[in-house]
This record gives sequence, C-alpha cells and structure tokens, in this order.
Amino acid sequence: MLKWQKCFAMFLVVLVIIMAVPFGFGAHTALAADKVVVNHDFEDGSTQGWYVTNGGTAPTTTTEQAVSGSRSLKLSAQPAAKVPAVNLFSALKPNHTYKIEMKLRVAGLTKTSANVTMGRIMGGSMVYDSVTKSANGGVLNSKWVKLVGTYSFDPTVTDLYLQITPSSTSTVYIDDFVVTEIADTRVPYTDIATYTFEDGTTGGFTADGATTALTSSSITAYEGTKSLLVTGRNGEYEGPKLNVKNLLQPTATYFISAYIKVQNLSGSVALHGLRTVDNITTRDLATNYGQANTSSWVNVFGIYRYDGDATALNLIVSNNHPTINYYIDKIVIQKIADPAGEVILPLGLSSSTYTVDAVANTVMGVSPKSTPAMIKSLLTAKGGSMEIYAADGVTVAGASSFVGTGYVVKVTNGVETKSFILGIKGDASGDGLADDTDVNLLKDHIKGITLSGIYKSVLDFTPSGSNLTAADLLGLKKYIASLNPLP
Repeated sequence: MLKWQKCFAMFLVVLVIIMAVPFGFGAHTALAADKVVVNHDFEDGSTQGWYVTNGGTAPTTTTEQAVSGSRSLKLSAQPAAKVPAVNLFSALKPNHTYKIEMKLRVAGLTKTSANVTMGRIMGGSMVYDSVTKSANGGVLNSKWVKLVGTYSFDPTVTDLYLQITPSSTSTVYIDDFVVTEIADTRVPYTDIATYTFEDGTTGGFTADGATTALTSSSITAYEGTKSLLVTGRNGEYEGPKLNVKNLLQPTATYFISAYIKVQNLSGSVALHGLRTVDNITTRDLATNYGQANTSSWVNVFGIYRYDGDATALNLIVSNNHPTINYYIDKIVIQKIADPAGEVILPLGLSSSTYTVDAVANTVMGVSPKSTPAMIKSLLTAKGGSMEIYAADGVTVAGASSFVGTGYVVKVTNGVETKSFILGIKGDASGDGLADDTDVNLLKDHIKGITLSGIYKSVLDFTPSGSNLTAADLLGLKKYIASLNPLP
C-alpha cells in the first residue's frame, strides 16, 4: 500500500475533491430523503468489519473512550504503512452520492492529523481518492473531532476500501462512523460569484500569512487586463483567502474554478476550503491540483460542499512551494445542487456570437483564422471549465494556432465531460482557413466525392436544404473574397 502522502497526490479518473459526484454514468432511482446505509457505533462489541492493512495489529472495541454509548474502535499505534480500513463495496452503489462522517480521537500524543481516502479497484489496479482530511494537528486527545466528506463512484469499480491514515504513530479511536446516501434534489446551476480583479482591488480576498502580500497587477491576466499577484508567502498553505461563510449554503454543492499562473517557479496549485468548527480548522480540497508554470495559465476546478457545523468558512489558494509567487484570475463559483441534494450538473455552452446546438453538440459560425483564446472569449461554459482540443479530442489546441473545423470544445467539471464540435465557416479541410483548398473540396463534392457531417455543413451558404450546389460554391467564393478584400 502507498503512504497517504503519495495517495493524496494521485489525481483521478473520478475527481473526488471533498465531494465526489456521479455524472454521465446513467440514471438511478432518486431518494425522497437521506438514507443511512452504514452505521458503526461498535456498541455490539464487534469491530464491524474494520481491520488494519498490511498485516497490522487488529483493531479492538474498547470502553476507554466513546462519543455516545460505552464503546468505540481502538487502533493501537502502528507503523506508517499499517492503517485502519473497512470494505464498503457491498454497502454502496455506483452512481449514488454518499456523505461519509466519523469522529476521531488520539491517545499518546496531544494531537495528530488524519487523512481519509477511498481505495477503489478499477481494471485490477488500486486508485486512491481523497474523501476528507483533518486540519494539521486537528485530531486531539482532549476531545472528539468530526470529519465529513462525500463520495461517489462509477460502475467500472470492482471494490472499495476506506482508509484512515494518521500522520504520526499513535493510538486512534474511531466512533460514530456513518455513511448516508444523499437524497436527490436536482436544481439547475446558479451563478454565485465571479472575481476578475478588473477594478484594481483585491476583490475581497485578504492575505493569509504574516508576510503574504496581495497586489492588483497589470503584468498579466487570463481575461481583461488585471489579475491578483500573490507574493511574500512563507508556507505551503499561505495565500489569498476569501470569506465565503455568507456566500455558500451548508450542504449545498458548488462548482469552483480559478486560473493561476506562477511568476517565478513552477509548482502544484489548488483551492481549499478552510472550515472552522469549535476553533479547529479543517482544510478540505475544493479543486483539483494543477501544475502551474510561468508561461501559461492553468485552470483548477472542482466540486465543493460542506456541512452546516462551521463557525467560519474561507476559500484559500495554496501552492506546494512556500516561496512561489503567483497570479490568480477569473475565480468562478456556481451552485449546482440545493442543500442535501445530489449533484446533477447541466454542462453546456452558450454564445451570443456563435450558434450552439445542444442536441447535435456543435458550435457553428466560427470565423476562419480564430485562435483558441478568441473562441473561448466568445463562449461561456455552463457548469464547468472549457478547453479546446484538436480534432483527435486529445491534443490541446496550440495557443497561437488556428482552430479548424472538427476541433472539439470540452466542458468538464472534473467528473463528467461534454464535447462540442467546432464548425469554422468555409473550412472543410480542417486547417482553420477558408481558401482555394475548400473551394476544390466543394467542387469535388458536387462531382460526387462527397463530404459529410460538419465538414459539409460549414460549406452550406444557401438556404437550399441539405444538398450542396453551385449556389453554395458561389457563396463560398464570395465569402473568401470578403475575407481578403482587394487593396
């Protein structure tokens, strides 16, 4: 088994941020109300299926500590690779969303940290998802601490093992381990807030860290002319912080996206939710980790949800290197499920310039010689983040290249992806231009060497129906001439 530090760094076929959600894997019967499917209070004296990995000392039930009742599960101090685990595969169903909660307490130390992961087997290989994580030193010996996360998985998974990994060798007690299937309360997405820093302010962000400084900058921007520059950090989790306590509803689910570019060094970046309960702050991963660099903007995004027992709630941008300076821009928050609701995210695109067909999944009317940045500036991604790929659907389109017919716009929330094929007006060759090559292709089509699909549609210049004729050829020639007027 890998140590949790390695597991936490693995990013995933199913994006599990603190709140993993099922998209695109088919429908299931909706619940009218939340349903408890696992409840381990250990009052019957059994370990209820819990064990220790890699042949560690078996857990026992004990009366030494208990949240309620008289018993809890005790796990004696173990080497780092031996951690408590329980198999949940038979209790959970694919395409459903579950809240996973537990209470932890430590003995032998004043405090420790704990990371909760789900190991899932797909195609014979184990992949680890982060479910939730305590604050640094957030598991105490003086009181019980509650951890909460949400999880989902798709039908390709063949086994599931939940693991709790302490950051130090110590005895740990577990009690009130509960898994609840979340009721289905579907709502369309709702725009909550967007931060672009174009007004020259910090947009409500404050500096976390004694020497951290936030400055409006015109040096670079993802959109517009300004971004927020973060300098003077002395710790991995120091950076710009935004108070969202009055912005986000407890148990509602949100899509969060941000663009980040580093100034001096490369490194991993992400957004976390800082949730404070009883003066203990838990750091929940709110987006995926992105590899930021000095030459381009990286988009980090994900699904976030928190329980109602929070006295303070902040979003913070973090970086794995304490001395990296970076820019942030276009932070977007959308609500995608009402409180206690299952996340059903309506991914899509809209545009006031192009024609977006949500049934055919096409974007038509794009001008020749358009770059990815030009197209993205005229499209709005709904419920996710967008990127433009070459016609193979795999290679990200070059920043300075022309986008051709057949290129693909993908909108993703990290779990589900929806693809739209781009149609460049007059470009049947897929090179992003409208020129003599396309004229010859249309001539060949009229002669019987036929074009099909979107490559045919981009040459339709008349309202004559589905057949391309000499009238379309004339229309194409006139359109090309309009793109290249004589001096």
